[in-house]
Amino acid sequence: MNVQMSPLQTPPVRDDDRDDTGSGRGRTYVIGALALLLALGGFWYFTHKSPPRSGA
Repeated sequence: MNVQMSPLQTPPVRDDDRDDTGSGRGRTYVIGALALLLALGGFWYFTHKSPPRSGA
């Protein structure tokens, strides 16, 4: 049985989409950190009887 796949091709990239290449990685890390904090906060809120207390 011949199972051959054509090589993957990258989609064409427009030039005007690449104007903000300097902040791409930092923004990805910030969004990931916020998503992680939101997920952990939701886990804490729904698994504990009371929400976390403030330190003051």
